[in-house]
Amino acid sequence: MSEPERTAAADELDGCVGEILRRIEAAMRDSPLAADREAWSECLRQAGFVLADCARGLRLGQVAADEEQAAQATRLAMLCGRQKATRLWAEMLSVTIGTLSERHGDRPGAARRLGLVTAMLHRCVAGRTVTGVPTEYVALHRVREIHAADRGRLAREIHDWLGNHISLAVRHLELYEIYQGTGSPRASHEVAQARTVLGEVLAEARRLVADLRPQPPVTDLATAIGAFVRAAYPPSVTVRVEVAGPADLMPDSTRQELFLVIREALRNTLSHSRANSVVVLVNTIPGQVHAVVEDHGVGFDVRAAAAGGRGYGLVSMRERTELLGGTFTLTSAPGHGTRLEIRVPLLERNYVDDSSDADRGHPHR
Repeated sequence: MSEPERTAAADELDGCVGEILRRIEAAMRDSPLAADREAWSECLRQAGFVLADCARGLRLGQVAADEEQAAQATRLAMLCGRQKATRLWAEMLSVTIGTLSERHGDRPGAARRLGLVTAMLHRCVAGRTVTGVPTEYVALHRVREIHAADRGRLAREIHDWLGNHISLAVRHLELYEIYQGTGSPRASHEVAQARTVLGEVLAEARRLVADLRPQPPVTDLATAIGAFVRAAYPPSVTVRVEVAGPADLMPDSTRQELFLVIREALRNTLSHSRANSVVVLVNTIPGQVHAVVEDHGVGFDVRAAAAGGRGYGLVSMRERTELLGGTFTLTSAPGHGTRLEIRVPLLERNYVDDSSDADRGHPHR
Protein backbone atom coordinates (compact mmCIF):
# COMPACT_ATOMS: atom_id res chain seq x y z
CA MET A 1 0.00 0.00 0.00
CA SER A 2 1.40 3.38 -0.98
CA GLU A 3 2.30 6.13 1.46
CA PRO A 4 -0.46 8.46 0.19
CA GLU A 5 -3.05 5.76 0.83
CA ARG A 6 -1.69 5.13 4.33
CA THR A 7 -1.70 8.86 5.05
CA ALA A 8 -5.27 9.18 3.79
CA ALA A 9 -6.34 6.30 6.04
CA ALA A 10 -4.61 7.98 9.00
CA ASP A 11 -6.30 11.30 8.26
CA GLU A 12 -9.73 9.65 8.11
CA LEU A 13 -9.08 7.90 11.42
CA ASP A 14 -7.86 11.09 13.11
CA GLY A 15 -11.04 12.85 12.05
CA CYS A 16 -13.22 10.16 13.69
CA VAL A 17 -11.43 9.59 17.02
CA GLY A 18 -13.81 11.71 19.10
CA GLU A 19 -16.88 10.06 17.63
CA ILE A 20 -15.37 6.58 18.02
CA LEU A 21 -14.71 7.15 21.73
CA ARG A 22 -18.24 8.48 22.26
CA ARG A 23 -19.68 5.43 20.53
CA ILE A 24 -17.53 3.05 22.58
CA GLU A 25 -18.75 4.73 25.77
CA ALA A 26 -22.37 4.48 24.64
CA ALA A 27 -22.04 0.84 23.55
CA MET A 28 -20.49 -0.25 26.86
CA ARG A 29 -22.46 2.02 29.19
CA ASP A 30 -24.27 -0.91 30.83
CA SER A 31 -21.29 -3.27 30.98
CA PRO A 32 -19.74 -4.28 34.35
CA LEU A 33 -16.55 -2.55 33.23
CA ALA A 34 -18.28 0.85 33.02
CA ALA A 35 -19.50 0.46 36.61
CA ASP A 36 -15.92 0.80 37.88
CA ARG A 37 -15.19 4.50 37.38
CA GLU A 38 -11.42 4.24 37.72
CA ALA A 39 -11.16 1.27 35.35
CA TRP A 40 -13.58 2.80 32.85
CA SER A 41 -11.75 6.12 32.79
CA GLU A 42 -8.51 4.26 32.11
CA CYS A 43 -10.19 2.23 29.35
CA LEU A 44 -11.35 5.31 27.47
CA ARG A 45 -7.98 6.99 27.94
CA GLN A 46 -6.09 4.01 26.57
CA ALA A 47 -8.54 3.54 23.72
CA GLY A 48 -7.64 7.08 22.67
CA PHE A 49 -3.95 6.22 22.91
CA VAL A 50 -4.38 3.12 20.75
CA LEU A 51 -6.28 5.04 18.09
CA ALA A 52 -3.52 7.67 18.08
CA ASP A 53 -0.89 4.89 17.84
CA CYS A 54 -2.80 3.42 14.90
CA ALA A 55 -2.87 6.72 13.01
CA ARG A 56 0.83 7.30 13.70
CA GLY A 57 1.65 3.74 12.65
CA LEU A 58 -0.22 4.23 9.37
CA ARG A 59 1.86 7.30 8.58
CA LEU A 60 5.14 5.59 9.51
CA GLY A 61 4.24 2.23 8.01
CA GLN A 62 5.01 0.37 11.26
CA VAL A 63 4.14 0.19 14.95
CA ALA A 64 6.91 0.37 17.53
CA ALA A 65 5.85 -0.76 21.01
CA ASP A 66 7.70 1.18 23.71
CA GLU A 67 8.02 1.00 27.49
CA GLU A 68 5.19 3.49 28.01
CA GLN A 69 2.81 1.35 25.97
CA ALA A 70 3.86 -1.71 27.95
CA ALA A 71 3.21 0.12 31.22
CA GLN A 72 -0.23 1.21 29.97
CA ALA A 73 -1.11 -2.34 28.94
CA THR A 74 -0.06 -3.66 32.35
CA ARG A 75 -2.07 -1.00 34.19
CA LEU A 76 -5.19 -1.78 32.16
CA ALA A 77 -4.85 -5.53 32.75
CA MET A 78 -4.44 -4.97 36.49
CA LEU A 79 -7.46 -2.68 36.69
CA CYS A 80 -9.80 -4.62 34.42
CA GLY A 81 -8.55 -8.17 34.01
CA ARG A 82 -7.92 -10.00 30.76
CA GLN A 83 -11.52 -10.66 29.76
CA LYS A 84 -12.74 -7.07 30.20
CA ALA A 85 -9.72 -5.58 28.44
CA THR A 86 -10.25 -7.96 25.53
CA ARG A 87 -13.88 -6.89 25.27
CA LEU A 88 -12.79 -3.25 25.19
CA TRP A 89 -10.42 -3.85 22.27
CA ALA A 90 -13.05 -5.87 20.41
CA GLU A 91 -15.62 -3.10 20.89
CA MET A 92 -13.10 -0.47 19.79
CA LEU A 93 -12.34 -2.38 16.59
CA SER A 94 -16.02 -2.89 15.81
CA VAL A 95 -16.92 0.76 16.46
CA THR A 96 -13.92 2.03 14.49
CA ILE A 97 -14.80 -0.03 11.43
CA GLY A 98 -18.46 0.99 11.65
CA THR A 99 -17.70 4.69 12.08
CA LEU A 100 -15.18 4.84 9.23
CA SER A 101 -17.58 2.94 6.96
CA GLU A 102 -20.39 5.39 7.69
CA ARG A 103 -18.23 8.49 7.33
CA HIS A 104 -16.00 7.55 4.40
CA GLY A 105 -17.38 4.33 2.92
CA ASP A 106 -18.65 6.01 -0.25
CA ARG A 107 -15.23 7.40 -1.21
CA PRO A 108 -13.02 5.71 -3.82
CA GLY A 109 -10.62 3.18 -2.28
CA ALA A 110 -12.49 3.18 1.06
CA ALA A 111 -12.35 -0.61 1.41
CA ARG A 112 -8.57 -0.63 0.99
CA ARG A 113 -8.08 2.15 3.54
CA LEU A 114 -10.45 0.43 5.98
CA GLY A 115 -8.42 -2.75 5.63
CA LEU A 116 -5.27 -0.77 6.44
CA VAL A 117 -6.82 0.69 9.59
CA THR A 118 -8.11 -2.70 10.70
CA ALA A 119 -4.74 -4.39 10.27
CA MET A 120 -2.89 -1.56 12.03
CA LEU A 121 -5.34 -1.56 14.96
CA HIS A 122 -4.78 -5.29 15.43
CA ARG A 123 -1.03 -4.71 15.44
CA CYS A 124 -1.30 -1.84 17.95
CA VAL A 125 -3.37 -3.90 20.38
CA ALA A 126 -1.19 -6.98 19.95
CA GLY A 127 1.96 -4.89 20.46
CA ARG A 128 0.69 -3.60 23.78
CA THR A 129 -0.43 -7.04 24.89
CA VAL A 130 2.83 -8.85 24.23
CA THR A 131 5.01 -6.11 25.74
CA GLY A 132 3.01 -5.77 28.95
CA VAL A 133 3.40 -7.91 32.05
CA PRO A 134 2.12 -11.45 31.31
CA THR A 135 -1.48 -12.07 32.34
CA GLU A 136 -0.43 -14.71 34.86
CA TYR A 137 1.63 -12.17 36.80
CA VAL A 138 -1.11 -9.56 36.62
CA ALA A 139 -3.61 -12.09 37.95
CA LEU A 140 -1.22 -13.16 40.70
CA HIS A 141 -0.70 -9.52 41.71
CA ARG A 142 -4.47 -8.96 41.90
CA VAL A 143 -4.98 -12.15 43.91
CA ARG A 144 -2.39 -10.94 46.42
CA GLU A 145 -4.18 -7.60 46.66
CA ILE A 146 -7.45 -9.41 47.38
CA HIS A 147 -5.78 -11.54 50.06
CA ALA A 148 -4.36 -8.41 51.70
CA ALA A 149 -7.80 -6.76 51.64
CA ASP A 150 -9.28 -9.91 53.23
CA ARG A 151 -6.78 -9.68 56.09
CA GLY A 152 -7.60 -6.00 56.55
CA ARG A 153 -11.32 -6.78 56.69
CA LEU A 154 -10.76 -9.48 59.30
CA ALA A 155 -8.65 -7.10 61.39
CA ARG A 156 -11.45 -4.52 61.30
CA GLU A 157 -14.02 -7.14 62.30
CA ILE A 158 -11.89 -8.28 65.22
CA HIS A 159 -11.45 -4.69 66.38
CA ASP A 160 -14.98 -3.45 65.77
CA TRP A 161 -17.34 -6.39 66.22
CA LEU A 162 -15.54 -8.41 68.88
CA GLY A 163 -14.38 -5.30 70.73
CA ASN A 164 -17.87 -3.84 70.88
CA HIS A 165 -19.48 -7.11 71.97
CA ILE A 166 -16.91 -7.78 74.68
CA SER A 167 -17.47 -4.23 75.97
CA LEU A 168 -21.19 -4.91 75.99
CA ALA A 169 -20.72 -8.13 77.98
CA VAL A 170 -18.54 -6.28 80.50
CA ARG A 171 -21.26 -3.64 80.88
CA HIS A 172 -23.88 -6.31 81.59
CA LEU A 173 -21.61 -7.80 84.28
CA GLU A 174 -21.09 -4.38 85.83
CA LEU A 175 -24.86 -3.91 85.99
CA TYR A 176 -25.15 -7.36 87.50
CA GLU A 177 -22.86 -6.33 90.35
CA ILE A 178 -24.88 -3.17 90.91
CA TYR A 179 -28.25 -4.95 90.94
CA GLN A 180 -26.94 -7.82 93.03
CA GLY A 181 -25.82 -5.37 95.69
CA THR A 182 -29.33 -3.91 95.89
CA GLY A 183 -31.10 -7.27 95.74
CA SER A 184 -32.83 -6.34 92.47
CA PRO A 185 -34.26 -9.20 90.36
CA ARG A 186 -32.62 -7.57 87.33
CA ALA A 187 -29.31 -9.07 88.45
CA SER A 188 -30.17 -12.47 86.96
CA HIS A 189 -31.34 -10.78 83.75
CA GLU A 190 -28.00 -9.00 83.33
CA VAL A 191 -26.10 -12.26 83.83
CA ALA A 192 -28.26 -13.91 81.18
CA GLN A 193 -27.61 -11.04 78.78
CA ALA A 194 -23.86 -11.23 79.37
CA ARG A 195 -23.96 -14.98 78.74
CA THR A 196 -25.83 -14.47 75.44
CA VAL A 197 -23.39 -11.81 74.23
CA LEU A 198 -20.36 -13.92 75.17
CA GLY A 199 -21.88 -16.87 73.29
CA GLU A 200 -22.11 -14.70 70.20
CA VAL A 201 -18.53 -13.57 70.71
CA LEU A 202 -17.36 -17.18 70.96
CA ALA A 203 -19.16 -18.13 67.73
CA GLU A 204 -17.73 -15.14 65.88
CA ALA A 205 -14.24 -15.81 67.24
CA ARG A 206 -14.44 -19.38 65.93
CA ARG A 207 -15.38 -18.09 62.50
CA LEU A 208 -12.61 -15.50 62.43
CA VAL A 209 -10.01 -18.02 63.56
CA ALA A 210 -11.16 -20.37 60.80
CA ASP A 211 -10.71 -17.55 58.28
CA LEU A 212 -7.29 -16.55 59.62
CA ARG A 213 -5.83 -20.03 59.91
CA PRO A 214 -3.13 -20.59 57.23
CA GLN A 215 -4.64 -22.51 54.37
CA PRO A 216 -2.74 -25.55 53.09
CA PRO A 217 -3.00 -26.29 49.37
CA VAL A 218 -6.51 -27.47 48.55
CA THR A 219 -6.20 -30.92 47.01
CA ASP A 220 -9.78 -32.01 47.70
CA LEU A 221 -12.61 -29.49 47.64
CA ALA A 222 -15.04 -31.65 49.62
CA THR A 223 -12.49 -32.10 52.41
CA ALA A 224 -11.51 -28.42 52.52
CA ILE A 225 -15.12 -27.16 52.51
CA GLY A 226 -16.13 -29.74 55.12
CA ALA A 227 -13.26 -28.73 57.40
CA PHE A 228 -14.30 -25.08 57.22
CA VAL A 229 -17.93 -25.96 57.93
CA ARG A 230 -17.00 -28.00 61.00
CA ALA A 231 -14.76 -25.21 62.31
CA ALA A 232 -17.11 -22.29 61.71
CA TYR A 233 -20.72 -23.52 61.75
CA PRO A 234 -22.69 -24.45 64.89
CA PRO A 235 -24.26 -27.94 65.01
CA SER A 236 -27.71 -26.34 64.71
CA VAL A 237 -27.07 -25.49 61.03
CA THR A 238 -27.06 -28.32 58.49
CA VAL A 239 -24.62 -27.88 55.62
CA ARG A 240 -24.76 -30.36 52.74
CA VAL A 241 -21.63 -30.46 50.60
CA GLU A 242 -21.49 -32.43 47.36
CA VAL A 243 -18.47 -32.38 45.06
CA ALA A 244 -18.58 -34.43 41.86
CA GLY A 245 -16.43 -34.90 38.80
CA PRO A 246 -12.78 -35.72 38.13
CA ALA A 247 -10.44 -33.36 40.01
CA ASP A 248 -7.64 -33.83 37.50
CA LEU A 249 -9.55 -31.53 35.13
CA MET A 250 -9.07 -28.61 37.53
CA PRO A 251 -5.69 -26.86 37.99
CA ASP A 252 -4.55 -26.52 41.61
CA SER A 253 -4.65 -22.72 41.44
CA THR A 254 -8.24 -22.79 40.19
CA ARG A 255 -9.24 -25.19 42.97
CA GLN A 256 -7.59 -22.96 45.59
CA GLU A 257 -9.36 -19.78 44.44
CA LEU A 258 -12.69 -21.57 43.99
CA PHE A 259 -12.45 -22.80 47.58
CA LEU A 260 -11.85 -19.23 48.79
CA VAL A 261 -14.94 -18.02 46.90
CA ILE A 262 -17.07 -20.81 48.38
CA ARG A 263 -15.64 -20.19 51.86
CA GLU A 264 -16.52 -16.49 51.64
CA ALA A 265 -20.04 -17.38 50.50
CA LEU A 266 -20.43 -19.74 53.48
CA ARG A 267 -19.04 -17.09 55.81
CA ASN A 268 -21.60 -14.56 54.56
CA THR A 269 -24.38 -17.11 54.91
CA LEU A 270 -23.37 -17.87 58.49
CA SER A 271 -23.14 -14.18 59.42
CA HIS A 272 -26.25 -12.84 57.73
CA SER A 273 -28.72 -15.43 56.42
CA ARG A 274 -30.08 -16.93 59.67
CA ALA A 275 -30.67 -20.08 57.62
CA ASN A 276 -31.03 -23.50 59.25
CA SER A 277 -29.62 -25.30 56.22
CA VAL A 278 -27.16 -24.56 53.44
CA VAL A 279 -26.32 -26.49 50.29
CA VAL A 280 -22.97 -26.45 48.47
CA LEU A 281 -22.78 -28.21 45.11
CA VAL A 282 -19.67 -28.42 42.91
CA ASN A 283 -19.63 -30.32 39.63
CA THR A 284 -16.60 -30.61 37.38
CA ILE A 285 -16.98 -31.66 33.76
CA PRO A 286 -14.63 -31.34 30.77
CA GLY A 287 -14.27 -27.63 30.04
CA GLN A 288 -16.08 -26.25 33.09
CA VAL A 289 -16.61 -26.33 36.84
CA HIS A 290 -20.03 -25.31 38.13
CA ALA A 291 -20.52 -24.37 41.80
CA VAL A 292 -23.63 -23.35 43.75
CA VAL A 293 -23.99 -22.11 47.33
CA GLU A 294 -27.65 -21.74 48.33
CA ASP A 295 -29.60 -21.05 51.52
CA HIS A 296 -33.24 -20.38 52.36
CA GLY A 297 -32.52 -17.68 54.91
CA VAL A 298 -33.68 -14.09 55.20
CA GLY A 299 -32.08 -12.92 51.93
CA PHE A 300 -31.19 -9.31 51.17
CA ASP A 301 -31.37 -6.56 48.58
CA VAL A 302 -28.21 -7.06 46.49
CA ARG A 303 -28.23 -3.58 44.94
CA ALA A 304 -28.83 -1.83 48.25
CA ALA A 305 -25.97 -3.76 49.89
CA ALA A 306 -23.56 -2.80 47.12
CA ALA A 307 -24.70 0.84 47.07
CA GLY A 308 -24.31 1.07 50.84
CA GLY A 309 -20.71 -0.09 50.73
CA ARG A 310 -21.55 -3.30 52.61
CA GLY A 311 -20.66 -5.67 49.83
CA TYR A 312 -16.89 -6.14 50.11
CA GLY A 313 -17.27 -9.90 50.44
CA LEU A 314 -19.38 -9.96 47.29
CA VAL A 315 -16.81 -7.88 45.41
CA SER A 316 -14.03 -10.20 46.58
CA MET A 317 -15.91 -13.31 45.38
CA ARG A 318 -16.74 -11.72 42.04
CA GLU A 319 -13.15 -10.58 41.44
CA ARG A 320 -11.72 -13.98 42.29
CA THR A 321 -14.18 -15.65 39.91
CA GLU A 322 -13.42 -13.22 37.09
CA LEU A 323 -9.67 -13.68 37.56
CA LEU A 324 -10.32 -17.32 36.73
CA GLY A 325 -12.19 -16.24 33.59
CA GLY A 326 -15.49 -17.30 35.14
CA THR A 327 -18.95 -15.85 35.67
CA PHE A 328 -20.47 -14.93 39.04
CA THR A 329 -24.25 -14.76 39.50
CA LEU A 330 -25.86 -13.79 42.79
CA THR A 331 -29.63 -14.00 43.29
CA SER A 332 -31.28 -12.83 46.50
CA ALA A 333 -34.25 -10.88 47.81
CA PRO A 334 -35.52 -10.12 51.30
CA GLY A 335 -37.35 -13.18 52.61
CA HIS A 336 -36.33 -15.43 49.71
CA GLY A 337 -32.87 -16.70 50.57
CA THR A 338 -29.68 -16.39 48.57
CA ARG A 339 -28.21 -18.38 45.68
CA LEU A 340 -24.66 -17.93 44.42
CA GLU A 341 -23.75 -19.60 41.13
CA ILE A 342 -20.22 -19.76 39.70
CA ARG A 343 -19.08 -21.12 36.35
CA VAL A 344 -15.35 -21.29 35.63
CA PRO A 345 -13.92 -22.51 32.32
CA LEU A 346 -11.31 -25.23 32.60
CA LEU A 347 -8.73 -24.51 29.95
CA GLU A 348 -5.49 -26.20 29.09
CA ARG A 349 -3.78 -23.34 30.88
CA ASN A 350 -5.44 -21.54 33.79
CA TYR A 351 -2.63 -19.55 35.48
CA VAL A 352 -0.47 -22.71 35.53
CA ASP A 353 -0.75 -26.22 34.13
CA ASP A 354 -1.18 -28.61 37.02
CA SER A 355 -3.49 -31.26 38.40
CA SER A 356 -4.10 -33.30 41.53
CA ASP A 357 -5.75 -36.45 42.81
CA ALA A 358 -9.39 -37.07 42.02
CA ASP A 359 -12.04 -35.44 44.20
CA ARG A 360 -15.09 -37.37 45.28
CA GLY A 361 -18.39 -36.06 46.59
CA HIS A 362 -18.74 -36.21 50.40
CA PRO A 363 -21.70 -34.83 52.36
CA HIS A 364 -20.90 -33.06 55.64
CA ARG A 365 -23.42 -32.82 58.51
